[in-house]
Parts: sequence; C-alpha cells; structure tokens
Amino acid sequence: MKITKNTLKQIIKEELEAMQEQEPGGLSGTYNFVVRSGDRTMNAVAYITNVPVSMLDTSDYDDTVANRPDYVEPARLLRLSPEAFEQIMGRSRSGYFYDARIKEIPETVQVDATFDLRTGKMLEARVPKLIDASSM
Repeated sequence: MKITKNTLKQIIKEELEAMQEQEPGGLSGTYNFVVRSGDRTMNAVAYITNVPVSMLDTSDYDDTVANRPDYVEPARLLRLSPEAFEQIMGRSRSGYFYDARIKEIPETVQVDATFDLRTGKMLEARVPKLIDASSM
C-alpha cells in the first residue's frame, strides 16, 4: 500500500492535533470527585464534576506505570490540587477534609438529618453540594 505525501501530511497533522488536545502524562478529559469530612461519620460534603486536568495534582500519577496493561485504573491516584480545592470549596484542604476521584456522580445520596420528635421539626440536614468545576 502506497501513501501519498498529502495523505502522510494529513495523518501527521491529525496526530499532532490529537497530541496537543491531550494533557501531559496522557491525561485528558474531565474527572469527578467526592469531598468527605474527616470526622467519624465520613459524610460526603460535596460532589465535584467536570474537573479539568489543569486543576489536578498529578504527583502520585506515574504515566509510565499507568500505561502498563496490567495496571488497574491509574486515574484513581488523581487528586484535586490544593489551589483547586481552595477555589472550589472556599477553604483549604486540611486533615478534616479529603477528596477522592470517583467514576461518576451518584443519582441519589443518603442524607443524615436531625429531627426533633417532640416538635416535629427538622433541626439539621447535611445535604452534599453538587459543584460543576467547569464554570470555575
């Protein structure tokens, strides 16, 4: 099979464009995270969607290991960068909060509420926020 110069140029151009769209380390697209409180209940505080690669801390992500066929889900090692965490959550990450990458945001979540049986009123309900990072 012969490849003409024009066809070869087109192939090279497409490959270069594809490489430019991909972030360093082979990461691309967006990622989802859950932020949990570090107290004993480990409640979800927020679900964060559409986090771009530019907002990630990739220091634990080794693309040479991640690209091995026997390595299971290397993206699980990704975390929000400290700057992104503070920008999204409005506070710095401390020992009290931690974030973890999740594949998708759940359709439903369990909510813990404090209910006063005597008055019949709900005193407090901890409902996690849903935050779209693409608008940040």
